[in-house]
Parts: sequence; structure tokens; C-alpha cells
Amino acid sequence: MEIFENDKEEALFIQPEALVVTRNVVIVVADIAQQAVIGVTPESEVVFTYRGIRSPTALMCDEQNFIYIAGPNNVHQLTEKGKLVKLFLTKAEHGFAPFSLCYYTPRKHLLATGKGSKVTYVFKLT
Repeated sequence: MEIFENDKEEALFIQPEALVVTRNVVIVVADIAQQAVIGVTPESEVVFTYRGIRSPTALMCDEQNFIYIAGPNNVHQLTEKGKLVKLFLTKAEHGFAPFSLCYYTPRKHLLATGKGSKVTYVFKLT
């Protein structure tokens, strides 16, 4: 499947870095070149474009369809429609820049690692 911005076949993504698919089949792509996270349907319809994060490196989705984005200074939590819910796991608070994310469903834990760090942070999602 190729996803284009329009019928002229202009690429919607420049440098896709990570992707996740929500339970409602919204394909969410972190495009580091555009400094944006873009949600699209399988039919290439753009659902949202979130530009509130610089250099998004990782994406994750939980069973409630919240989207989590790792960036250089914190983690952003978005709704499935791309609206910011909150920022957390900040570099100032925890001493590392979130780089990768994983969701552990049985305990509803978000696990994050920092670039160049030996620390894995476990955050209980409620």
C-alpha cells in the first residue's frame, strides 16, 4: 500500500521514522523531516497532523486508542484524533530523553528508554 497526499501522487511522508496502527485502523506515522506525526486512513485520508513535537522517534498506542509519542524532551499523549492530552516523562524530571516506547498490556505500563541511557522507565497509565 502506498499513501499519497493527493491524486497527483505527491508523497505524504518525507522521512517516516516510526509507525503504529490504532484499533480503529488509523495509521499513525512519525515523520522526522516534517517534525510531525500524521494520522491517515488506509484510503490515504489525513485524519490529523500533530506538529507539537520536535524530532518524534517512537510511537505507541494503548487499548484505549491513546497515542504516545517519544521526543527529545518528553512523551506526548494524544487522542486518536491527534489532540494533545498531556506531556509527561520529561527530561528535566527524569534525566533522560525518551527515545523508544513499549506498552505492557497486562499491567497497563508504558516502558520508555532514553537514548544513550541504561535506564528504562516504567510509567503506570490509568
